[in-house]
Amino acid sequence: MERVKYMHHDGETDMIPLFRKIVATASSFRGASLLMIILVIFVIMSFTSPAFFTGPNLRTTAMGFAADGIVVIGQTLALVSGGVDLSVGSVFMLAGVVTGKLWLSGVNV
Repeated sequence: MERVKYMHHDGETDMIPLFRKIVATASSFRGASLLMIILVIFVIMSFTSPAFFTGPNLRTTAMGFAADGIVVIGQTLALVSGGVDLSVGSVFMLAGVVTGKLWLSGVNV
């Protein structure tokens, strides 16, 4: 494990592992608490439901995240370009309703 030198305010150096530097950086990350909550929920769900950590469930979950990810990328591009598109949520939900209605009527979607 690589060791990193740190200078204290009094000029004294201290050798600590690189792992501690990574942990310190991650804990200062703004979304670290959110990631920890997601990890805890993932572990709890893995123990409480035997079907949670299976291939089909993980695939379904990933496909759900993929649809959200496409919307997030589009919204990010709109925000970066200086615009705000408030219709994204309503269009996303309208597409879901239309797809559901088509599926219920027998159309292959």
